[in-house]
Amino acid sequence: MKRFLIGTLKLIGLSIIFAFIAGISPQVAKIVGIAALVAGGIAVIKPLPKIGLGNRAFAFFVALLIGGLGLTASNTLEKTKIEEAAQVARLAELKVSDVDTYLIVLRDIDEDRWLNELEELRPNAFQAEMDRRAKQAAERAVVEAARAEEERLAKAAEEERRAQAEEAARVAEAARAEEERLAEAAKAEEERLARAAEEERRAQAEQVELDAKVAEILALIREGKWVVARTMLGRLGDGDLTAAHAEIEAAALSIVESLPADLEGTDDRYAFLSRLRPDNPEYREKVEQAELNAKVADILESIREGNWSTARLALGRLGEGDLNASYDQFEAAALAVVRPLPASDLNGNLKGYELLSKLRPDNAEYRSKVKRYAARVEEARRSRDRSRAAAERQRLASVPNADDLAKVSGALMGMVAACGGDVSYQLARRLTHFGDSQTG
Repeated sequence: MKRFLIGTLKLIGLSIIFAFIAGISPQVAKIVGIAALVAGGIAVIKPLPKIGLGNRAFAFFVALLIGGLGLTASNTLEKTKIEEAAQVARLAELKVSDVDTYLIVLRDIDEDRWLNELEELRPNAFQAEMDRRAKQAAERAVVEAARAEEERLAKAAEEERRAQAEEAARVAEAARAEEERLAEAAKAEEERLARAAEEERRAQAEQVELDAKVAEILALIREGKWVVARTMLGRLGDGDLTAAHAEIEAAALSIVESLPADLEGTDDRYAFLSRLRPDNPEYREKVEQAELNAKVADILESIREGNWSTARLALGRLGEGDLNASYDQFEAAALAVVRPLPASDLNGNLKGYELLSKLRPDNAEYRSKVKRYAARVEEARRSRDRSRAAAERQRLASVPNADDLAKVSGALMGMVAACGGDVSYQLARRLTHFGDSQTG
């Protein structure tokens, strides 16, 4: 591939050199062409590397391009130059012998030269020719001006027609757009009316449903089912419930105000009103007071029944606030239960005075009785533990062949006597069962 490219470049270079020589001297180019044709033909048969024709293909193209085609081109150039020389000689002869014929022939060959020769040889004819050309130029200018005006008018007419067409199209487009706008507006209005009708229908249906729920709530509160009615309030929805709430509130207030203040269920009634009007502080206070009254009543009931632990737990859940009046009730109720108890009811007295001490922590009498009964309860527990331990030791001592085991059991039960009654008793029972199994 590289050798092919190099050969091609060489051929191009030789062709350029040969064309330059042919332009300067066709005779020299003819000689060079003959030499290239001969040398290339020989090198095709027998390569001539000394003169750069070592390749047969390259030598063939040198003979063809430089030799054959170059020789043909040089012959053509030489012939052309000979004809030009003959023409120049003929024109020179005619210029001397026949000026008019010379001018006629020269005009066909070279018009610019003809004008120069005409001005020199025939000044009048030259002037006439120039006048004719000026006239022709003027006529051409008039024709060109007329054509330009015609083209301008045609262009203006075309532009006007196009403008009219564009205006007509614009008007038509505007009319179409207006028609579409009116159609869309009519459609939008139709949709709006349909939505309005649908919303009105839905609103009417919702109002009917709301009226039914309100009627159901009113029926429930008239029946005294305040808890269920309060649950129903959450199902009214999220719309404008001002009128419904006002109607329900008026009915509920008329019922609440007609009932005795101490009637059971006051907290439920005011809880309903507070749910209905959460921003009304009076209702919230009524609910809180009713809840407090219910807790106080539960505590009083526990005290009267002697459920001291339950009463103490409920007392801790009363919360904060002005509870002096309630504490007075609790104290009176507790004293009414504790004072009739016999002194032998140690647990009852202890639990009762513990509650009284919690109610009145600054009362020294209550604290003193709590300590006294607590000590007596502890002493009674220890006495029971000792009695149980002695009974167990006596029982174990009566078991045959179990002296050592009885001693161990007695010692262990003595050690755990101070651990509490229930723990000591259970441990003693386990040791007794263990002794029985060993002796058995």
